[in-house]
Amino acid sequence: MIATRLFFNPWQCSILSAQKQKLRELEQKLNEMLWEKSAPKITIQQPLKLPKRSPLEKKSKYKVQIENLKDEDVMKKQSTLFPESEVTVIDELDLGEAERLASQLKAAVEAICDKIEVAGSIRRQKTKVHDIDFVVVARNDANWQKISEKLKHLKAKLNCQGNSVIKAYVPCQNGLFQVDFYRAKPSNFGIHLLIRTGSADHNMWLAGYAISKGMRIKYSEGLIKEGSVVAGETEKGVFEALGLPYSIPSEREIVDSKPIWMQQQK
Repeated sequence: MIATRLFFNPWQCSILSAQKQKLRELEQKLNEMLWEKSAPKITIQQPLKLPKRSPLEKKSKYKVQIENLKDEDVMKKQSTLFPESEVTVIDELDLGEAERLASQLKAAVEAICDKIEVAGSIRRQKTKVHDIDFVVVARNDANWQKISEKLKHLKAKLNCQGNSVIKAYVPCQNGLFQVDFYRAKPSNFGIHLLIRTGSADHNMWLAGYAISKGMRIKYSEGLIKEGSVVAGETEKGVFEALGLPYSIPSEREIVDSKPIWMQQQK
C-alpha cells in the first residue's frame, strides 16, 4: 500500500485562517447593513414555556373531553327522539293506570303472539310502576316484527327494534310511557318470565342459591346443571328443580337478606 503524506507550514496556515475569519466578519456586517435598510426590525423573544402536565392530568383532561362529547351525542339523539316542544316522558304511573295501559297493549298485539305475559313491577303489584314489561313467544321473526308495526299504529315512538327486545314509548295521559317486549322461546319462557318479573334483588339471591346447589341460571337457556338444561319452560319447574316452593310474584322481594316468601314459611 502506498501512503501519501502532505506537509503544511504552520505559519502559512495561521495567516490563511486569519484572512478567512476577516472575510466572514466583513460579509456579516454587510448583510446586517442591507437587512436594516430593506426589512423591518424583528425582536426575537424567548419561546413561551407552558406548565408541564403529568400523564395523569393529561389523561384526565382527555377523558373529560371525551365524556363531554358523548354527553352531547346523547343529548342530540334524545332531542331527535323526543323534541322538547312535542312530548313529555312520564317517569312513573300508579299501579291501576299501568295495569290499564298494559291491558290495552296486550290486546293490541296478542293475536300475533303465541304467548304473552305481563312481567316486572306490575306483576309484583308494586304501587308505583316505572315501565311495562312483557315476555313474548313469537311464532317467527315476521310476527315478532309485527309488534313494532302495531306499536307504530298506536303512535308509539320506537327506541329499540332488535331480534330479542323491542323498546318503545307509548302515548299515555299527556305524555309517553316506556314499554319493553322481551322475546322468549317456549323452552325458556318460564325462566324469562321469572327473571323479567324480578325483583332484581330476588334474582341475585336466586342466582346465588342456584350456584350453591351446583346449578346456574341462564335466562337465554334455563336452569343449567352439569352443562344440561334441567328446567326453564315454566317458573314452577325452575323452583322445583332448585328444591324451593313456588312463590307468588308479590313476595319476590328481599328483606334482611332473605326472600319474603321464605320468612313467611316459618
